[in-house]
Order: sequence, then structure tokens, then C-alpha cells
Amino acid sequence: MKRKLVLMLTLTLLIGILSVAFDVQEANASGTIYIRADGSIDPPDAPISTLDNVTYTLTGNIASDADGIVVERSTITIDGAGYTVEGTGIRSGGRGFFLSGITNVTIKNANIKQFWAGIWLQNSNNNTISGDNITNNTEYGISIFWGSSNNIISGNNIANNKHGIYLYSSSNNILRDNAMVNNAYNFCVTDHFVNDVDSSNRVNGKPIYYWVNMQDLSVPLDAGYVALVNCTNITAENLSLMNNGQAILLVHTTNSTITQNNVTNIEDGIYLYDSSNNNIIYGNSIITNTSDGIHLEYSSNNNIHGNNITAKWVGIYLDHSSNNTISGNNAKADNPNGIYLTYSSNNIICGNNIQASSGYYGIALENSSKNNAIYGNNIANTGAGVWFYSSSNNVVYHNNFINNNISQAYSVGSVNVWDDGYPSGGNYWSNYTGIDSNVDGIGDSNYTIDADNNDRYPLMGMFTEFNATLEQHIQTICHSTISVFDFNGTAMSFNVSGDNGTAGFCRICIPTALMNATYKVFVNGTEVSHNLLPCSNETYSYVYFNYTHSTQEVIIIPEFPSFLILPLFMIASLLAVIAFRRKRAKLI
Repeated sequence: MKRKLVLMLTLTLLIGILSVAFDVQEANASGTIYIRADGSIDPPDAPISTLDNVTYTLTGNIASDADGIVVERSTITIDGAGYTVEGTGIRSGGRGFFLSGITNVTIKNANIKQFWAGIWLQNSNNNTISGDNITNNTEYGISIFWGSSNNIISGNNIANNKHGIYLYSSSNNILRDNAMVNNAYNFCVTDHFVNDVDSSNRVNGKPIYYWVNMQDLSVPLDAGYVALVNCTNITAENLSLMNNGQAILLVHTTNSTITQNNVTNIEDGIYLYDSSNNNIIYGNSIITNTSDGIHLEYSSNNNIHGNNITAKWVGIYLDHSSNNTISGNNAKADNPNGIYLTYSSNNIICGNNIQASSGYYGIALENSSKNNAIYGNNIANTGAGVWFYSSSNNVVYHNNFINNNISQAYSVGSVNVWDDGYPSGGNYWSNYTGIDSNVDGIGDSNYTIDADNNDRYPLMGMFTEFNATLEQHIQTICHSTISVFDFNGTAMSFNVSGDNGTAGFCRICIPTALMNATYKVFVNGTEVSHNLLPCSNETYSYVYFNYTHSTQEVIIIPEFPSFLILPLFMIASLLAVIAFRRKRAKLI
């Protein structure tokens, strides 16, 4: 019994000693720990050991409600040894590792979580971040910030942060084998863009294609993020991109095509920067969570057309960008503007369907005073349809301003042209109360924006333009909804619809090069009278007619002069005889 008792006491004592030793090893330190410039550790009882003030090894977990470890000494290695540096997940600005103005530091093998930023390098160069697990930080996993260059970021697992890896104003960094998973925005680069990022880096299992100085290539379909820096003639097509700072980034990239891509859960959808000129961006579907659908900055001569955009901030944003064509896009913005121009000139904005939330603007121009043309757009249910601030010498016509609840148009310190002259006309304003006494589709009185801005020829119906051929277009002013337009080479047809029993009208501008003749107009198969307006000329015929609303099919055909009828009949008869003889010969 005594021997058993002694053995039990000995085992109990041994377990106690081991437990104490284990508790010491796993002890959590709280508060910020500093590795001072002289190599000392502050506070000195922090769970970090060093023998030479060069290699520092964590010996326990660290918890902090501010910064975790602030590194003030260069040319050292910090080995996390599998321990955890953990914040509270509450304090804005708290960083797991913070380096400012520091060089040649390696941070490896650490678990870092629940800070505002897991690792933050600021103006710090030639550092290495390797083999760390960086998770659940409220803003950044790794932020390489403000002039931090020539750093190596490799082999890190970065998950469930807001931003995974964020490079801001920092260049010549090398990224290899980093796995970014389930971050709201896995990867983002801003301002300085020449970095070495290869496809071993992955976002949600898909490779990053970060190409510098490449040409004549197509981006592989498995791309998770695309950056084109100093590239030319690149095609990015049919990609599915999500959860990044940008979906596709073009920097000083030219003559490239970005088409038919599906972009979701992105901060900025497609971003063109620093003389990214002569590119085509079309047919993309873009949904952003925080910022812009398509953003052009210092980029010109691009063609942006046929994109479907739902943006949290601005649908299409032009900043210091000129001579671009923005056409046929569906641009919806939750906040300020469907399309926004600042310090931008000589752009064409035409044929877009634009929506913005009720307190903001469909199209906004700020400090953009030179030859921007805004025409043929549908702008509905915004706060103000179009807004000009210190932006003069632009032209606005053939737009449909419909039920914009604060103002159809708003102008501050700006004088612009609001029509294309007569008979082409100005814009359709859903709150215009004037009349059309001479029945030409143009209101008799001005639509007044302010003392310096008037639409002299407001339209009595909505404006629509259709492509009859590649060269010829049909323009209508119509008090109806028009659909199913067709031109078969001889005749045109389309449907008109409105509230049953109400009166409708159409004024159609027909290029004489397309149909150079007098016309017959049929509504649901019945010929109706029409007027060839006096404003018709050698180039255009203006045809006006009325009808009663339901869903009606309109057909317009040329009326051949009587002296042509007999020759046309003889030709038709001859063709019929030839066809009959060929058929008979085959039967024999």
C-alpha cells in the first residue's frame, strides 16, 4: 500500500510539473509587443525568444486588443513556430504584424487572425512573408502599402478576410504559391502595378493571370483574376470572375478586347488606367459590391458598348478620359450616377439605358467642358436625369428623360446645347406640357432647364433609333412603345403598343438612300393616311401618321410610280415562265 501511495504521489507531482511546464509554453501574452530597433523585446516577458537579436521565435500565443507585434528592427527573422497572434476583431487599425520603414525582415510560420490587418507593410522593402496562415481579419489579410517594394510573399494561406492580399502604391513585389480563399475580395492592386505575380497564386482555387509586357495572347478560361500591365492585343473572353478588388485590370494596355465575361461580387469590375487606349469592352455582365462597374482613368479612344452593369457606386466612370464611345450599355447604379464624367472631353455617350437611385443622377458631368455628346439615351426614375457642374459646351439631344423625381435636368455654372436643330429635334421630357399645333412631332414651345439652358425643340414622343442596315438608321418619335423592328430590303415593319383605346402617333425619319419613294403605311393590315412633312428633303423623308392604341403592327412600303408597274409586271411574268419551264424540264 505504501509503495502504491508513493507511486501515486510521485505521478501526481510529475503530472503537476508537466502541467505547469505546458501552461508556461502555451501562455497568452496580451497587449502590443515591440521588437525594438536595438533588438530588445518589449515587454521582456513576452513569449518571444532570441539568442542573437537576429532570429526571434514565438514560444506562446499572443493576444492583443491593439497591434500584435510591432517590428522596429530590420534584418531579422520572426518564426511563428505555429503559434497564434490574435486580435479582438474589433479595433480599427489593429495589425497582427506592423512594419513601417523596415527592411529585410522575414515573417514565417505564424497564425494571424482577428485583427484589422493581419500583416501590414508600410514603406518597407525587401521583406519576406512566408508560410503564414492569415484568417478572419476585418479588413486586410496582407497589405503591402505605400512604397513597399521588392518584397516576397510566398506560400501563405489567406482566408476569410475582407481583402486577401492588397498591393497599394507598391511595385516590384514577388508573389508565389499564395492561396486566397473565401475572402470578400481576394486580390487587389492599385496605383503602382509592375509586380511579379505568377499563376501559382490562386483565388478560390483559380489562377491569377498577372501579365506584364505581353502581347497577342488570350487569357485562359480558368482565370480567377486578370491584370494586363503594359500589354497589347490581349483577349479576355468568356471568363467568370468574382471576389476580387478588380475583375480585370488594364494598365497602359492597348488594342485589347474584353468581351462576354461574367463579373460578380467585385469592388471595381473592369478598370482601365494610365493610357489604356484603343480597347474594346463589350458584352460583359458586371455586378459590383462597393464601387464602379467600368472605370476609365487617363484612358482614351476606347469603345465601351453592350455591357450590362449593376454597380454599387457608378455604372461607368470616366476620369480624365477623352474620345471614348459609351454606347448601348445598360447601366444601373445604386448610389450616385449611372454614368459619370470628370475632367473628360470629346466623349460620345449614346443609346444607353441608365438608372440610378432616386436621390442621384443618371448622367453627371463635372468639370467636363468640351464637346461631350449625349444623345439617344433612356434615363428614367433617377433623382436628376442629367447633372452638369462647371461643364459647358456639350450637346444633349434625342434623350428620353422619364419620371426623374427631383429634376429632369440640373445645371450649375454650365451652358450647353440641348437640341440638334429642326427638324431633328431635342429631347423627350415626360413632364413637358407644351402642344404640337402643326403636327410634326416637335413641341411648339421651349423646355426650360434654367435661364441659360433651353431645349428649343422638345419631342412630343420618345425617341428611338433602329439599324435598318449597317449604314442606314431609322429614327422615330413615337407616343408608343416600339418593338420587333425589321427591314427586309424593301419594306420596314414594327409593332407599336400603348393603353388600349388611346391615341398614338409616329414620326419616322427615313433615309432616302434606304427607301427613296413615296410610301404606303399600313396599321394591322389597313392602309392609313399619313403626312410627308414639309421638312423632308433629298436626304431624309419625315413621315407622320396616327392610330389608336392596342398592340399594332405597322408596315411601311414604297409606293411605285404608275409608269413602273407595267415593266415590273412583265418582268415578274417572265420570271414565272422561266421557272415553270425549268420545273417541266426536270420532270421530263
